Amino acid sequence: AAASVANLGPTVYIDAEAELKSGPLIEFGIPVANIEPFRDITYEQLDGLFWELNDEPPIALVWDSLSESLKKLLFAAASRRYERDVNAGKTPREKMAIELGDYGVNTSEMRDLTRKFRDLKCHTAFVALEKREQDENSGVVSYGPDMTAKFASDVLGYVDVICHTY
Repeated sequence: AAASVANLGPTVYIDAEAELKSGPLIEFGIPVANIEPFRDITYEQLDGLFWELNDEPPIALVWDSLSESLKKLLFAAASRRYERDVNAGKTPREKMAIELGDYGVNTSEMRDLTRKFRDLKCHTAFVALEKREQDENSGVVSYGPDMTAKFASDVLGYVDVICHTY
């Protein structure tokens, strides 16, 4: 659904998932020639993409998905911390063990990137996987984006329209 914005013109598609499938897009009448995929999900590369698009924005940008990107950048933050510990002669925990400080770095990076992309002079859509939570006491079920609570709260405040598709 988010890729249909390519009907408006050139669209950069940050693709952190398992790649767009051109066949189904074509069947739905989406002009795949208007979609420029971007798959290098690192903080440095995404920041570089922002600065490139800031100079010459497309008609639209779609980030699919924030949930997967958050996870990839979290593991990158943990890996950088692990390497720093090793280089400093510390005895680190397992290589892929996530520590509390990694979440802080991850949240800061994602906040920075989403704010930047939100402020581009183009249509911007953030896609996130869904998380279902049920309050243990009241039994009330709520749905929201599948990401850390602090970042999810931020993202919900960054955007003008929130849609739920199924």
